[in-house]
Amino acid sequence: MRTVLLIAGCVFIATAGMAAPTSPLPEEQIERGRADFMESCAVCHGAAGIGDGPLSNFLNVPVPDVTTLAIINSGVFPAKKVRWVIDGRADVIAHGPRDMPVWGNEFRNDVGMGDIPALKPNDRDVERRIEDLVVYLMSVQRKP
Repeated sequence: MRTVLLIAGCVFIATAGMAAPTSPLPEEQIERGRADFMESCAVCHGAAGIGDGPLSNFLNVPVPDVTTLAIINSGVFPAKKVRWVIDGRADVIAHGPRDMPVWGNEFRNDVGMGDIPALKPNDRDVERRIEDLVVYLMSVQRKP
């Protein structure tokens, strides 16, 4: 009886952490991020993210190649800066006035939250979409 209880206890402990994940797998995040990128970003950055989208020739500044963000940052993907550029908290100073749409604000409009200047902590759906975009952009980084 003692052995049975010991085995049952071990099985319980071993399987306790094996519950179904509540957060999406990275592949799901990448796919959702890719879908948002194609819908919102590819028009300027291009489908491959290299800055050759159909509207890129009509802009006053060159569109960045988002597949080289890690390369130009000494091999480290600047996730925080990318989040802030997407949601509007960071301007791209070298470009002068902000030409890239503030997608955090656009995502807020999609969920009926209106025109809010900066991402608020309770904007969970907006935050998830931006994080999905960041994960997608991390997944398309070129190797040096």
